[in-house]
Amino acid sequence: MGVKIFVNTLTIFRCIFTFAMPFLIKRVSNLAFIIFIIALFLTDYLDGLISRACKAQTLFGSMMDTIADKVLCIVLIVCIADKSPILFVMLIGEMLIGTINLIGTINGAQIVAIMLGKVKMWALALATIVGYMYYFNKCDEIWVTVSGAIVIIMQIIVIFQYGNKVRKVKEIKKEKKIMKSKMLLVILGSRIFITIFTRKSQGY
Repeated sequence: MGVKIFVNTLTIFRCIFTFAMPFLIKRVSNLAFIIFIIALFLTDYLDGLISRACKAQTLFGSMMDTIADKVLCIVLIVCIADKSPILFVMLIGEMLIGTINLIGTINGAQIVAIMLGKVKMWALALATIVGYMYYFNKCDEIWVTVSGAIVIIMQIIVIFQYGNKVRKVKEIKKEKKIMKSKMLLVILGSRIFITIFTRKSQGY
């Protein structure tokens, strides 16, 4: 129980500090801000590692972790998206993935993070850090372009894979509805037949 509380606290901590980042960007040194970003991404790694190692995974924790990850990436990229077109494309990609996750949840699809999705998350974290280094004039735009291009390629693949999972779940739900309707028709037809047969047997 204590491990679950600790892991969920890490996730909530990440959410709170994420929304504080836009206010800190002009109030702390560039190095301190980069360290804050790294620390926030590390909490994502730590809460997942601890929950798996201690078998303390919960549905609430999993959902909160996913939401916290997307919010962290989107908020951080929004702050610097105007510095480079590729950062803006990365932002759109993350928003699309978040939307697909939401649609999947609404449709009852439990979209488990695929290996590529996890790798993409760390590539995105690295590209975000590089983006801020460029924002602070600590590196050239070429590094943002290269790291961003890698992330975008991964995002496209993840979007298609997650999209296929959602589509399959929708198809299964549609088939179940059709089967349910057929079963209801069979039951209704059987009852009508039994009623007619019973009345004829009784001479009505």
